[in-house]
Amino acid sequence: MKNFPDHRQAMIVLARESITCQACFNSDRLVRAGIAFPQPFSVGSKYREGGIIVISINPGASPDGGYKEARAQALQRFSAGNEDALIDYWNSLAEDASKFWNSKYLARINKLGLELHNVAVGNIALCATKGNKYPNWMLKRCWSMHSAGMLRSLRPGVVILMAGEGVMSPFERSINEEHPDCKVFRMAHFAHREGNDYETNECARVREHLHG
Repeated sequence: MKNFPDHRQAMIVLARESITCQACFNSDRLVRAGIAFPQPFSVGSKYREGGIIVISINPGASPDGGYKEARAQALQRFSAGNEDALIDYWNSLAEDASKFWNSKYLARINKLGLELHNVAVGNIALCATKGNKYPNWMLKRCWSMHSAGMLRSLRPGVVILMAGEGVMSPFERSINEEHPDCKVFRMAHFAHREGNDYETNECARVREHLHG
């Protein structure tokens, strides 16, 4: 694996490699929606090797307010050659969190006791799709082509997978095999519909492992 001066620089290189990817959209099986670019992992300014990475399934396709627009603009600038665009956006995620995050996702991060500067955040599949579809073939393709490499470059000590066993089990196995010293915790997706008590208990369960 290539060596980079820091994890953010590594992610910039991998984001550059993925930004033009059309591998899942060369047929009519899937259609892009929302942000028209692959969305690489976001890396906090104080993330270090052995840190915590939070991974969900795929980016949502709904507009969801201004934070999606900020991300879209950053990726547009990056695709046009502005190497600072993603760094600026990643910094904004921590410096003005209420403006740049999905409110449910941010609440989940806070309930887990995580500091935004210290973590990295990403998805198994990097692209949003019409109808929010994420078939297994898409997830596995994107994982093998892009997201597994992004995870590899960050060398985490803890990975939190946010989705059910049916979706995440093959990726959980992959992480355990490739990163045997990494602790992997699976929990419900942040947009579940089980209610506040369930969310509180889920976060308490994982938080105990993280900080207990």
